[in-house]
Amino acid sequence: MAELAAPMGEWAVESLIQGAWMREYHEWEKATKSYFDGQCSRAGTAKPDWKGKVPGITRAASHVDRVRAQLSLFSATISEGTLAILDEQRNRINVAKHEDEYFATEQDYLDLINAVSAFWNELATQEEFTMSR
Repeated sequence: MAELAAPMGEWAVESLIQGAWMREYHEWEKATKSYFDGQCSRAGTAKPDWKGKVPGITRAASHVDRVRAQLSLFSATISEGTLAILDEQRNRINVAKHEDEYFATEQDYLDLINAVSAFWNELATQEEFTMSR
């Protein structure tokens, strides 16, 4: 049984990283949907169609494309580097889920959590509160 301890330990760590990585991205997706739905509600505009076409994009739009469109509507910007990392991680997660056997590395997870943090921090600096009359 002792000969299984090392491989099982490695498998457990790999599985935890894979699960945390996928969950982190999907939590970011849900949080951005909720955030922009709320912003539209406060602004008195229609909520985004998270499945519809995105203006200016002829291919199937990704969630990151949809977030870019919402940022534009609110005149907010997030650094292209941050959005590129989020989109790259989204692509890797889709490959891991649907196509090839891809196992996330600790670096994938760290890159993703740093990009998610940067996204919210950059967005927070652009928040403006106005009172309705």
